[in-house]
Amino acid sequence: HTQLLPRHLLTLLNRVWEHHLSSGGRPQDPVSALSVVEGVRVGEREIVSDVLGSYKRVHPEALLCCERIIPNLGTRFSEGTVHRLYNQNGISRDTGLDFRDFMRLMSEIGAFGRVMGRTTSRYCVGEFEYTRAGSLHLAADEEICLHPVFSERFNCSHSSTRLDQLRPDERELVLPIYPYGCDPDDAEDYRDGLTALI
Repeated sequence: HTQLLPRHLLTLLNRVWEHHLSSGGRPQDPVSALSVVEGVRVGEREIVSDVLGSYKRVHPEALLCCERIIPNLGTRFSEGTVHRLYNQNGISRDTGLDFRDFMRLMSEIGAFGRVMGRTTSRYCVGEFEYTRAGSLHLAADEEICLHPVFSERFNCSHSSTRLDQLRPDERELVLPIYPYGCDPDDAEDYRDGLTALI
């Protein structure tokens, strides 16, 4: 995942190593797949906390918004679905945010992105604000997606811990979101547009 900050990568590696040792692994033993999965799961929680902490002064209501909305979403959804959940979960009442401000918050913190329409047999590519030189404005008719660390941290309906609750035919349609700019083999580099502004 080329968009991780160095400290995030270290967080993930440390949590994998901690799980390895706490589950009886010795330093010279190979790290098990379970330690990788569990270590990444714990590390993702820390990464999201880090992101939310960095936005706390600008968006003090971000945690509440994520906790109320994300568990009710899949990895891809429409603005209409979000608007319904926004109303049902009292976001405006408890935060004072109107719907447009709420959508802006979720986009700014990197939780919501835009489905780019590029999918593979295994992934759906999503574009997030942190890969753009400017703001990511989500149009009402665009398909929206959840960033993988947010979907796992807040246990969305398509998170790894809830996939077995879906019918097999539904499960087949769930594609994990692959953030645009992660693939080192992409012909274009999203950072080229960013450096032009510096």
